[in-house]
Amino acid sequence: MRGLLEPVALTKAVLHVPDGFFAGMRAHLEDALENSQDIEGGMLDRLETEMHISLLGFCGNQTLMQAIELPQSLLIAHRILYKWTPRLFDTEPFLSEHLDIVRNLENGKRDKAVDCCACI
Repeated sequence: MRGLLEPVALTKAVLHVPDGFFAGMRAHLEDALENSQDIEGGMLDRLETEMHISLLGFCGNQTLMQAIELPQSLLIAHRILYKWTPRLFDTEPFLSEHLDIVRNLENGKRDKAVDCCACI
């Protein structure tokens, strides 16, 4: 469900993202990748929220966002895992995936970013 709805929300959101938002996301993700050994669960959760809630929320369609948020059980599970389990990876795989999306958006490659979004 997310694979169908998030690309639609992203396509709509990029038209309304304020200046500097992508640069801020990129900086957060690059910092997380550079410090992946020390990053804590709370920060990973904030990075997930920045992509899947904050960015997509710029789509301006509350019904679409509700439809996206309902099946986000994976994000909820991650929130719990980040808090209560030992690290599963040296570097969380989603960091580089999110960074690819943000870089594509910054470079005006919206279609490529949307294609990447459908895969995460």
